[in-house]
Amino acid sequence: MPSRIELAIREVPEAAVISGQPGQLQQVIINLCNNAAQAMDQVGRVEIETEVHQITGLRSLSHGDILRPGRYVRVAVSDAGRGIDEITLEHIFEPFFTTRLDGNGLGLATVREIVREHGGAINVWSAPGVGSRFEVWLPCIAAAALARRSEAPTLWLGRGETVLVIDDASERLLGDEEMLAALGYEPVGFSLKSGGCLIRYRGDFRSLRSCAALPSPAAEAG
Repeated sequence: MPSRIELAIREVPEAAVISGQPGQLQQVIINLCNNAAQAMDQVGRVEIETEVHQITGLRSLSHGDILRPGRYVRVAVSDAGRGIDEITLEHIFEPFFTTRLDGNGLGLATVREIVREHGGAINVWSAPGVGSRFEVWLPCIAAAALARRSEAPTLWLGRGETVLVIDDASERLLGDEEMLAALGYEPVGFSLKSGGCLIRYRGDFRSLRSCAALPSPAAEAG
């Protein structure tokens, strides 16, 4: 986070336990915090609040997501930034939609995709000149179910190592690069087009001996 951003994390309830990929869930929080910092022009306070809620009936959220009855962990990231107008708010989760000149429009789209893959949903409140609040709702794991789970595998965090990422879908490629960056790696993406390897970076890979071009699904179908 920028040095002039104050990150306030409220106490997390012991019952707030979820199941998922640590790296992906970490990326969700990082993306939302970065988004909040940008909304305040890198100066201000970002708050993260975690609560456990029991939902007794169907609940409709801001962007069409539906919460079914059950126990959920709600992680809310709030800021007092510029806020978002109603028209822009309708499009914030669309891939490649951005209001920033240096943005790629995949930060919030990636957040929503990860949350949905974990069986969760997102609710957003925002008002111009007041700020924004992004709520991530994820299914809560009961203590008994947690005790039956096997020990989670070690999450390997990076220390700036360069990681080569190859994919034929630019949207998925950028999402993977963001995830690796959140884990501490330096991702370098290569896009495959027409069965070839399109190099998006011309750095020196000392450990790279060859770049094998993998056939794309479209090429195989043809």
